[in-house]
Amino acid sequence: MKNGVLLGLLVLARLGGAMTVHNLRCEYDMDPIGIATLQPRLSWTLSDSARNQMQTAYQIRVASTPKALSEGEPLLWDSDKTVSSETVHIMYDGTPLRDGMRCFWQVRAWDRDGKATDWSAPAQWQVALTDPASWQAKWIGPSASHVPAWGDLTLTADLVVDAEAVGLVFRAPDAANGYMWQINRALGAEPLLRPHVQQNGSWKMLPAVSLGAFMADGDQPKPHRIEIEARGTVIRTRIDGKLADERTDSTFASGTVGFRTSDKERARVNALTVVDAAGATLIVDTFDRASPAFPKLKVEDGHLLVSGGMHLYTGPLPKACPRLRKTFAVAKPVARATASVCGLGFYELYLNGRKAGDRVLSPPNTPYASRILFDTLDVTPLIQAGDNAVGIWLAPGYSDDYSQWGWKWELAKRAILQLDIDHPDGSRTTVVTDPSWQAGPSPLTFASLYDGEIYDAALETPAWSTAAFKAEGWKPVTLFEPTAAAFKPNTMPPVRVIQTLRPVAVRDPKPGVYVFDLGQNIAGWARLRANGPRGTRITLRHSELTDRDGMIDPWTNRRAKATDTFVLAGSGSTESYEPRFTYHGFRFIEVTGYPGVPTCDDVTGCVVHADAAPAGSFLCSDATLNQIYSNCLWSMRGNFMSIPTDCTMRDERTPCQMDSLAYEDTALFTFWMNSYYTKWLDDIAGGRGNPDWNGDTVFLPWRLYLHTGDRRILTTHYANMRAYIDALHARTPDHIYTQGFGDWCPPNDGSWQGYHGDVTDVNTCLYAALARIVAEASAVLGHTAEHDTYTRLSEQIARAYHAKRYRAETATYGDGSQTTAILPLALNVAPHDARDALARRLVATIRDTNKGRLDTGIFGTRYLLDVLCDIGEADLGLDMLTQPEYPGFGFQVANGATTLWEQWSVKGGMNSHNHAMFAGVGAAFFTRLAGITALRPGFEEIGIRPVMPKRLAFVKAGVETVKGQVAVHWRRVSDGLAVEVTVPVNATARIALPAPDAKAVTTQGTRFVGMENDRAVYVAGSGTFEFRIR
Repeated sequence: MKNGVLLGLLVLARLGGAMTVHNLRCEYDMDPIGIATLQPRLSWTLSDSARNQMQTAYQIRVASTPKALSEGEPLLWDSDKTVSSETVHIMYDGTPLRDGMRCFWQVRAWDRDGKATDWSAPAQWQVALTDPASWQAKWIGPSASHVPAWGDLTLTADLVVDAEAVGLVFRAPDAANGYMWQINRALGAEPLLRPHVQQNGSWKMLPAVSLGAFMADGDQPKPHRIEIEARGTVIRTRIDGKLADERTDSTFASGTVGFRTSDKERARVNALTVVDAAGATLIVDTFDRASPAFPKLKVEDGHLLVSGGMHLYTGPLPKACPRLRKTFAVAKPVARATASVCGLGFYELYLNGRKAGDRVLSPPNTPYASRILFDTLDVTPLIQAGDNAVGIWLAPGYSDDYSQWGWKWELAKRAILQLDIDHPDGSRTTVVTDPSWQAGPSPLTFASLYDGEIYDAALETPAWSTAAFKAEGWKPVTLFEPTAAAFKPNTMPPVRVIQTLRPVAVRDPKPGVYVFDLGQNIAGWARLRANGPRGTRITLRHSELTDRDGMIDPWTNRRAKATDTFVLAGSGSTESYEPRFTYHGFRFIEVTGYPGVPTCDDVTGCVVHADAAPAGSFLCSDATLNQIYSNCLWSMRGNFMSIPTDCTMRDERTPCQMDSLAYEDTALFTFWMNSYYTKWLDDIAGGRGNPDWNGDTVFLPWRLYLHTGDRRILTTHYANMRAYIDALHARTPDHIYTQGFGDWCPPNDGSWQGYHGDVTDVNTCLYAALARIVAEASAVLGHTAEHDTYTRLSEQIARAYHAKRYRAETATYGDGSQTTAILPLALNVAPHDARDALARRLVATIRDTNKGRLDTGIFGTRYLLDVLCDIGEADLGLDMLTQPEYPGFGFQVANGATTLWEQWSVKGGMNSHNHAMFAGVGAAFFTRLAGITALRPGFEEIGIRPVMPKRLAFVKAGVETVKGQVAVHWRRVSDGLAVEVTVPVNATARIALPAPDAKAVTTQGTRFVGMENDRAVYVAGSGTFEFRIR
């Protein structure tokens, strides 16, 4: 059919330039390193300025070296001239590939006239280690526990002695040895400092010192700051900053710190800090949650409750970030070097002092118990002949304090690396993680996904990953057995620093407090420059909002502290810091402790998210609608980390399937999401929850198939799709689904998230749509019986829903809210004879009951504009979106929003200001306002049917498909409408434009096929076509 249409249009073609081949992709990506298959699929796009162009044949050639490719031999595969119009998902069919193999390839094509293109520019791919037998490396990590040997230090504790006394322990080699300075405050007695020395379990008390001048608490215990400074043999004790005691003792030179109490003694510690003589932070804890340093002691209301014996810190802290290293020699020149690497929770790889690659926050978050991903990196430029060193920097990542709703890595930090170095003579040197590695500390003494980082530049050893570094004090690593999880190549787009933003303003609402405004809510972190004395402690706090005084207002962070600390090394020159193992959601950055006055040149916002290439664009004549589209983009970007998260800033950032389900259509029009969503589908496989939560188990494979034409996505997930629908069916003998979240977060004046009484309506409509999709997928895959089974099921659900929830006298479903009409219409659940009345009632509800404002949560909002455009009420839909009063997107824009909010109100309950779940409305900007749809999977046949609201003067939109660029630009002109449509090579378009008849339309190069519902319909091949409508 497609070829017939194209051939019929050839007489309408005009002369143009030669066809070219470009955008070569292997498994959806350009030049991928680390594909997960030995038989990849290849795709490309074509360009030609001539209209109605098509590919009639192609030739692919693949070689193991660029030289062989350019010379045409020897080749791994030569497809020869293959008569076909296919340009997508061509299966490699050459010499069997091996793990680690790099392949170079190019394509040429023949156009409609049988003329061959030039060979494309070469592209490449590399196979990952797909077979477990290819791995020679072992999992290694730092020792799980050791007693620090801290010598000169300052221990500071903010505490209250609640009962009798508390002992502060320092320079303790073990529990039977060390110093214990007891603060004794027996009620009614003189407060005393009672220093003790413990040797081999025996205590000796040194001369006591009265603290009456420092701790005149009376009967009510009061908080005090106790500071113990140990320098060589001199030990000084300060109470609230005043020197209370100084003495000399040489019994112990080093050890750990801690607390000691007897059975009747109790204290509350509000904060504990330990720094070394250079000012480098060893421990800092404000006890906002359970203390990893003292796991046996409880934390309540921000206090560590000290009682019950000896409690020593035996580190390393779970939030510390150790380093692993090894030196190795390379005896021959290097042709190519590939690192297969994973570090849990997060890692960075270094070779000869330089970081490998630019990805961050890796590896991706997955259900770690079942699947762990490793990266494949080209590190050729970092390896040299002779002496080399490799280092791995580890961090907690998604560890024990990650949300209970997310996938946690709760085991010890560890890494695995296989470094394969190929030489020109065909030999290979392999370096692996094994017992020969060493582990040591790093200047990152604390890293938390939610709470931020503490980076002490005074502890930095810049040469730690070079061969010249002397690893004094570093310890042997520990070996770990592999977990039961599958270990697979990571093929999703890496998370990177995508762009940087210069602050648009800085204010100092209080002395020494500087608040920077990026002008845009982002996910990522701040980069800081400073020059100051050693030990200067600069703190950066992050928030989405500011209060009326100009201070940051971090309430949307909830319990996430979102605080990064930079301790200067005092190098005498400008020092720079940016986080690497945390991220925040923010617009505003509070800087305190800065040495001097920072300017906008000293702070940079780093935008961080998965590097899914932009695919879509949208612009119209309405500034508010453009800002809504921008807010959709920024919220999706910020929540596209290694999983689609719910929010960017608070202590969640979890793999929220409900949110993703509500905006996946928009994401597929705006970003190149194929590899990203393929990984996501693997993450969520097996879910059997409610349709509003686990529905993307079915929706997403189908959406990807429609966008890409990739049957393998359906084949891979078909069994899971069926099992999911079967599980829903088993739970609903009456076909009515009554559980779930429903239309999450409709307007409710900010009291809480909540929903209308529409849980049944939302989930039953979704259930019917899901069953229909499984039926259609069955047909695509040739499963006729299953197609019939699931078609009947979908029809049964729709009939049962209509019988149970529809009231003919009011033409409403359920509670009559907007969503209860929108979803039955959008998802084709309402029967044909009820649709007109339901649509009329929806419009009346909007105008009369809701006064022209939306009343929808995430699912109703997703389809709101679709439905209103389809029933001829596009202007009403745009008015609802853009009006500046509560509730609506226009209200958010009027209140300065640069991303989408979780709720329609400014504040209330849980309400982040960067939630992507409402971005689903953006799909209609493409499918309705621009009118772009895929009439056949993979955009082989494209629908162009723009809706043209009276309030818009123009719409200009485009989307990069697997076939190439599809674009629509319509605008109002003095005598009517001007429409420009671009169709990629190898595709056809069915273009339906509003017109009284064909005589009102002027165009060239297309074929008029008739009138449909007051639209003139044309068929076109590839090229750019102009229409004037009078």
